[in-house]
Amino acid sequence: MTQVRSDRTALVLEVKKIIDVPQGVSRVYFQSGRQLRFQDLDELQWYCFLQLSNQQLQPPSRRITPGYFLVKGLWRYRDVVNANLYRVAALFWLWRNRDVSSFTYLWHLRLQNVDQPEVKALECGYFGESEEVEWPGIIRLNQVLGALVRLEK
Repeated sequence: MTQVRSDRTALVLEVKKIIDVPQGVSRVYFQSGRQLRFQDLDELQWYCFLQLSNQQLQPPSRRITPGYFLVKGLWRYRDVVNANLYRVAALFWLWRNRDVSSFTYLWHLRLQNVDQPEVKALECGYFGESEEVEWPGIIRLNQVLGALVRLEK
């Protein structure tokens, strides 16, 4: 696994509009500028999700409200899918009518907002067939996120 880590960033995540969180989920997914369900994602394209703490986000507050989140840490991963995971992924991709990928790519941004501690992280990633990939910058990630959420320097 290749990993790049930084505990000092000058990034802020802004939630611009109320994001309703479906019951029973701890991740809110975005792709091509839209909020989606996990089963509607195209994993061969970049996607992002907000990671929530299951314990703290209870009804009736099943929403993320507008505000700013400080990016407290930033990690970038690239990993080869191992043989056992590859078999599980193969079954999943066959079910979804997709080719199996060999590499995973992931940005992980640890978030902090004292008013919304249940929002823990923003992760963006995709499954690729090539060992070489162009890591997206802020402009590309904002295209993935759309009008609801925005990364800023």
